[in-house]
Amino acid sequence: LIIISEIPNVKAIFAGRYAHNANLIDSRIYYLGGIDERDKLLDDFFFLDVSGGTNFNDYSFQNFPVDRANPGISWGATITTQHSIIYLYGGLKANNEVWQLANNSYSIDVKNSPLWTEKEIPLETGPAGRRSMTSIIDKAGIMYVFGGSNQTINGVTRGNYDRTMYKFDTATGLWSQAPLRTSGIDSTTLPGFDYSATLLDDGKNIYIGGQLANGVYLDMNKIWSYNTINDQWTLNRAGGISVTARASHSAVLANDRTSIIIYGGWGEPNPITDDQALIILDTTTWTWSKPSITNPSLTRHAHTATLYKNYMIVAFGAHQDKFDSQIISSNFISILDISKFKWVTSIDNNQTNSLPNNQTSNPPSSSSDNSGSRLAIIIGASAAGFVGFTILIIAGVLLYRHLDQKKMNERAEAGMSEVVVVQPNII
Repeated sequence: LIIISEIPNVKAIFAGRYAHNANLIDSRIYYLGGIDERDKLLDDFFFLDVSGGTNFNDYSFQNFPVDRANPGISWGATITTQHSIIYLYGGLKANNEVWQLANNSYSIDVKNSPLWTEKEIPLETGPAGRRSMTSIIDKAGIMYVFGGSNQTINGVTRGNYDRTMYKFDTATGLWSQAPLRTSGIDSTTLPGFDYSATLLDDGKNIYIGGQLANGVYLDMNKIWSYNTINDQWTLNRAGGISVTARASHSAVLANDRTSIIIYGGWGEPNPITDDQALIILDTTTWTWSKPSITNPSLTRHAHTATLYKNYMIVAFGAHQDKFDSQIISSNFISILDISKFKWVTSIDNNQTNSLPNNQTSNPPSSSSDNSGSRLAIIIGASAAGFVGFTILIIAGVLLYRHLDQKKMNERAEAGMSEVVVVQPNII
């Protein structure tokens, strides 16, 4: 007897897909493109509004009407500005059923102008066509694009990638190239493609995992960071639990603004196992940990993960059938409450952001800074608050028994304030 336990999820009305894009604007998550399990490139553009309803099954996907055909691109890189504009670069598109690299960029303003705009990229300053990279945007509106493969899969196979950091200024529409600064460290070990990229508040972009052109998976304990302020690359050594190398995973920055939550991915030679599906990197100590979670997930790869309040919303992707090892594209949406590390079926829109507090991690090395123990301090403070609360209750009972009512009244008349016991806020 084989029992397969899956996480709570909701089925989308759109076809299963992987290698798509997702962008959050206000309470809407916009999904674009992807590849179905028949290896067909999809060109639909739709959104999911997560602001209403108490149960996720009450939410609905809606097609987003546009005045011009959607780009129909998969494995591309997208970013969103504060002005509701989605920018798309690179990826694969179909031409008479032959996959080709997209050499132009696209943009759409989902609030003010439902029209895709296509622009050529000048090769003197901008990148050539490529796929399987992740882009980020900083506070100044600069889009950063690095790596990516020029392999077209079912077309011409070349499989090289560029180690140049390209910048796109969304205000001026101009591309530029950043100098390669690695302080003497071998630049051939920089991320290639199918990695994750996460921007921290200090302006450093953290690159995790991925593959090189020769198919080698990058060591998850060797993590490159790119400083968007001075264009400097730095190699960081991570410790903690043993982590499986992977590509095509997702990464979101948790609400503590220092922890990166990694989900899913594809390893060598098989998918990431369920016990390694969800891992966390503390960027203050460079320590890997694994949360305590009661309902483990069905591992996916080439999916998207979007953080909305305390919820990581995982959409679509591909997974391997447990019986015949066939790769199946998913049309399910799953929600992880990162404040409890539990897969759920509803979103509490009244919930405020909180820190992940249910991790099981190894102690950091002796060289780690004490500020890297913020999560442990919060958990310890909650436990201490509970003990303190218990002591206050006992003291109150003893006080009530041993003080006579007359003295209490006299103290009240004398203007002494009443002692108030406040329950601690357990995170």
